This record gives sequence, C-alpha cells and structure tokens, in this order.
Amino acid sequence: MKTAGIATILALALLSTPDVASADGRGRGHDRHGDDYRARLNGDQETVPVDTETRGRFRLEFNEDKSAATFRLRVNDGVRVTQAHIHCGVEGQNGPPVIFLGGFHANGWDVDGWWVANVTVTDENIVNDACGTTLVDIAAAMDAGMTYVNVHTLANPAGEIRGQIESDH
Repeated sequence: MKTAGIATILALALLSTPDVASADGRGRGHDRHGDDYRARLNGDQETVPVDTETRGRFRLEFNEDKSAATFRLRVNDGVRVTQAHIHCGVEGQNGPPVIFLGGFHANGWDVDGWWVANVTVTDENIVNDACGTTLVDIAAAMDAGMTYVNVHTLANPAGEIRGQIESDH
C-alpha cells in the first residue's frame, strides 16, 4: 500500500511540474489548445531596409477561445530600443500599430535577449481597429498575412527590425 501511495505521489508531481524546455523549444506539458504565431525580425524586412546587427524573434500563443494571448519578444544586439508593436500591414507596406509589445521609452534601452516575456494581452490591449477590434479578428489578420512586428530605436524611429507574423499551425 505504501508503494502505491509513493507511485501516485510521484505521478502527480510529474504531472504538475512546470514546463521544462525540451530540445524542440516546447515545454513538457505545453498546453496547445490555441494557435501559435511567430516572426523572425531583421532590418532587411523594413520597408526601407536597415543595415543593422539587431535581430529578433517573436512568439504569440492564443488560448483556445482566443480571448487572450501570451507573447514573448527577443531582441539581440538592440541599441536604444524605444518601443515595439504588432502592426496591421502586409509584407512590404507600413501599417498602424494595433498592439503595444513594449515601450514607449524616449531614451531607449540596450536590449540583448528576452526583452518582454510571458505577457498576456486581451481585447482591451488593441489600440487601433485597422485589423479588427478583438483578438479573434487579429488572429484572422495574422492568418491572412496582414500583421507584422516592428521594433523601433532612437537611430531608426520608423523601425529598426521587422518581421511578418506567420502561423505556426
């Protein structure tokens, strides 16, 4: 009886263990009920390409009913980063910001690594209705290739690095 009790406790402990990164970057126990989106950011994707060493990665994960989404934004070799947004716009065209990811800070930050992580957004975080008024609308715009992430700096206030958001499903 004691052995069964210990086995049950160990099984429950394993089930309740927080996510641990695996080789593919996904955590054990990752709850994949919603849709995931990603972007790789660089200066070449800006509408006027920017010669920069700065690079970035973005990931957004919706919950099942798309009432909330969690995102993280990594910026490598970022110098005086002032702000970042999800914008509504197709590849090669600028569009308005629809969700703030970080900033505004007039003097900027030097960023090298995870700048913003594990932040949850909801419909209330949408600042412009160009791609819709709900996260369901934003997800549809992402599926249609109509959104991008833009990281702005003091040197390039219109955008230092950019990446079109693509579906991970």
